[in-house]
Amino acid sequence: MHQVKVHAPQELGFANPVLLFWFPQQEGAVHEVYPSGWDDYGPVFQITLRRNYFCFTFADRQGEKRVREQFVRCYGQNFGREIWTVARHEEIYPVKPEKPAGSTREVYEKIKGAAGKHLYLPDTDVSGKGAVSMLGAHYLLDGTTLFGFFHPRAARVYVTGNFNDWQSPYHPNPEPEKFLRMKLYRGYNDEPNIWLLQTDLPEPADPRKNLYKFLVVGGVPLNNEQRPVRMVQDPYARRYCPDYNTNNCQLIDPTVYQWQDGAWQTPPMDRLIIYELNVYGFTGEDPEIPEEIAGTFRGVTHRILDGYFNRLGVTALALMPTSEAPTALGPDRLGYDPCGFMTIERDFGTCDDFRALVDAAHRQGLAVIVDQVFNHTSNTFNPLWEIIHDGTPGGFYFNGETPWGNRVATEKDEVQNMLIDACKMFIREYHVDGFRFDATHSSWMDHRFLRRLAHEIKDTG
Repeated sequence: MHQVKVHAPQELGFANPVLLFWFPQQEGAVHEVYPSGWDDYGPVFQITLRRNYFCFTFADRQGEKRVREQFVRCYGQNFGREIWTVARHEEIYPVKPEKPAGSTREVYEKIKGAAGKHLYLPDTDVSGKGAVSMLGAHYLLDGTTLFGFFHPRAARVYVTGNFNDWQSPYHPNPEPEKFLRMKLYRGYNDEPNIWLLQTDLPEPADPRKNLYKFLVVGGVPLNNEQRPVRMVQDPYARRYCPDYNTNNCQLIDPTVYQWQDGAWQTPPMDRLIIYELNVYGFTGEDPEIPEEIAGTFRGVTHRILDGYFNRLGVTALALMPTSEAPTALGPDRLGYDPCGFMTIERDFGTCDDFRALVDAAHRQGLAVIVDQVFNHTSNTFNPLWEIIHDGTPGGFYFNGETPWGNRVATEKDEVQNMLIDACKMFIREYHVDGFRFDATHSSWMDHRFLRRLAHEIKDTG
């Protein structure tokens, strides 16, 4: 016999809750179970049966009538003998889901004074409701790091990194005292969907303490052990580590670089004479560029400082995509297969190398425009793919295809927030002057998003 304990949430609001379950291919034979008790989470149901797979839903018994909730869930023994559910979607969890600890606005008010001048704390909310997400990993002036992660369907999220020996409850040798369990907060639309944690363990300048990922429990596809547990990259990561096997995220402190472009003012558009270039292609095969910097940000900076662009009479550099792309460097590699919208291409150099390029350009009277590819992602290395599992192909961040890769769901508010945050980060932390957006003329890009982006960048700044 197989025994399962099922926890229903109080948020269902049922006065007389019952659990209705059935076996696949036998939907007509529905079994009704009453609660065996209640706990601080809600009603608890005990089911004893011969099979280890069944589907179920909750209902409110109103006399002879049963009013069902809108979701149907299916259980398999891989979830264990005790499971939890939530009222807002159909996920099943092997652990008790985190309850909201408050709102992100409350956290922001406490830590905003610790953000450095050139640090961007993500704050876009196109809904106009004023949520401040603070997504990503942000090293603060008080020596702590604030981690933020958007996931509306997870039960729990942990920060794991080389600063805590990658520990979590799912480590082969768990050490609970090292776990970094994130708290859930009400964020976008005042719903519980943003996870935050502030800790003093990481150190951006120490390679032994600056790598991280998030471990997500629930709301992700089943892993090789048939559990809804997955280690994921940070969608807001500023850089990945040099190891292409792990692709760990690297904590970056954007406030260390000393800018020298204080007197710079972006010229009006009608004064721009634009030179478009690919960072690798521009100097990768140039015999006049030192070999160690050829094909990198530093190679372009070398040409800026030797007056190459000034002699041509141009007033702006338009850089083809500078965000991380998995395609190997080569003559045909242009970077239009992004895998991280905030993540600087590691093959081109460090984040400070990019800052130095923009800084040098401004001192030479050159504006810098960056190419943003927001309509699709790479089909090979794609950290966003099924990072939020919602039953649709690719998960939350995608909706269909394009001729070049998976179509990004630019019609969703939360996706728009992320992409606008990417632009704001490039402006605040890298001092770029403007953007060129790829393939905006078709249904591959939501046009309402483009208007919102322009409003957020140009009107509200």
